[in-house]
Amino acid sequence: MSARRSGEAGSILIEMLLALLALALLAFGAFEFARAVSIKQALDVGTYNAARHLSLAPDDWAMAENLIRVEIQHSVLGQDYADAFSWTPHVGDGRFGTLLTVEAHVDFAFDVPLMTLGSVQLEAQHSQPIERYP
Repeated sequence: MSARRSGEAGSILIEMLLALLALALLAFGAFEFARAVSIKQALDVGTYNAARHLSLAPDDWAMAENLIRVEIQHSVLGQDYADAFSWTPHVGDGRFGTLLTVEAHVDFAFDVPLMTLGSVQLEAQHSQPIERYP
């Protein structure tokens, strides 16, 4: 076996630190991506529930908004965005058989240490025919 040179141990340490930094950034990025997917899924289910509710009660917008909010609150990683969403119902004239659409979106900002990734708008949209007789 040959003896290690004095600088070799230091270079191994620096290489290890750089590799750990890259792995840490990758792990934080994967976690943020999982948060975005979780919020998008909750937004999708919430808009479906809101559209379904409005198809039976086209005038109950407060409950429809609450259905979206509750779904985001119950998501595993998206509780911070429960009050940050905006939504728009398109009910039309409200008659039986008319198609209504619920749209919702959240501005999601990626938060990865040492990186600036900006933000993205997560959107969901669902349509249902109104099923309530006048």
